[in-house]
Amino acid sequence: MSKQQAVSVLAPTYQNPSMPLYLALENGQRVNVAHCTANLRGNQGISIHIDVADPALCAANRAALTPAVMGFIGGVLDQAEANGVPVKGIAGE
Repeated sequence: MSKQQAVSVLAPTYQNPSMPLYLALENGQRVNVAHCTANLRGNQGISIHIDVADPALCAANRAALTPAVMGFIGGVLDQAEANGVPVKGIAGE
């Protein structure tokens, strides 16, 4: 009789959604100020990273950038949940 290995029912998924954040300056120039990335690792969880290229512009325009970042995080959580990653129990739900 051969030995069998246990296999996880929830297969890990490796997906990397990303989104650049741009600001339109008063002179019409568009500047990349940050980049959001996420790693969906199935039953190993989610990691979300925000790389800030211009801290001063981000700080000065926080009110404009916050909804975009929160929208990205919400989309990541929706995608993770659709792939079977447990995301319930988050504050505010």
